[in-house]
Amino acid sequence: MDLTLIFGGTLATAALLSAGLALGLSLLAPRWRAGRRAILAAAVAALLPMSLAFGGFLLDADIDDPQDYALGLLALIVFTVILFAIFCLPPAWLVAKRLGRDDSAPQVEDHAAGDGLPIAG
Repeated sequence: MDLTLIFGGTLATAALLSAGLALGLSLLAPRWRAGRRAILAAAVAALLPMSLAFGGFLLDADIDDPQDYALGLLALIVFTVILFAIFCLPPAWLVAKRLGRDDSAPQVEDHAAGDGLPIAG
């Protein structure tokens, strides 16, 4: 039961992280295509928690048995791809597409150039 909650919480956290990163990218990089923002957000959200697993595996792996080492590394890579494709990409894609209706208009205005009033001529 506890393992199921930890596993489900990790997957939900990765999905929410990808949606949040897509939201942040829509504000910071409004001129990027929505697909580019979604893929980047999902990739970062999938690789961030898996970096701990890769680090632990690579530091504690038994290199003397290359077959077990390759199988363990392959399992981590496959799980990372599944995490990216199934759990991180759909929320990021949804957020990026909903916020990317008008990619030409930035979401944050810059008022440093003046007071925003038209110049009377």
